[in-house]
Amino acid sequence: MIDLTRAALADVKVGEVAIIVGLVGAAVGVAMKVWPWLARLKDFFDDMMGEPARPGVPARPGVMTRLATDEAAGGSAHDALMSQIVGLRDDLAAHVEQAKSIQEEQAAAIAYLADHGAGEPPKP
Repeated sequence: MIDLTRAALADVKVGEVAIIVGLVGAAVGVAMKVWPWLARLKDFFDDMMGEPARPGVPARPGVMTRLATDEAAGGSAHDALMSQIVGLRDDLAAHVEQAKSIQEEQAAAIAYLADHGAGEPPKP
């Protein structure tokens, strides 16, 4: 058996071994550089597709399921926001009416004072 191995290796040159070792090293280097990117790509696809439940681990829904859930919940949030806006509009209208009544009271007070001699110099 040793003679067969020696005979097979007799035709292999050092340059050929160096080229093969270099190619294997380059392949390992490329794999090490690409591996983090591939891991992120796998995580992306896991998030897109979701994962079924396993013993002790709850199911994780995919992106489309989560978006559908968010849209359904978003409708109630929109209604709540619209009711708040209507409430704010009503509060603003009440404040505007209050400001108008104060302005009318001030105008009446100014007219009263003008009719009764307010603002004139005192008579000696």
